[in-house]
Amino acid sequence: MPSAPAASPGRDLVEIERAAV
Repeated sequence: MPSAPAASPGRDLVEIERAAV
């Protein structure tokens, strides 16, 4: 997972969901 600033919580959730799939 690429390190990104916690500016967009929505994007973080999307990454977590995609990784969980």
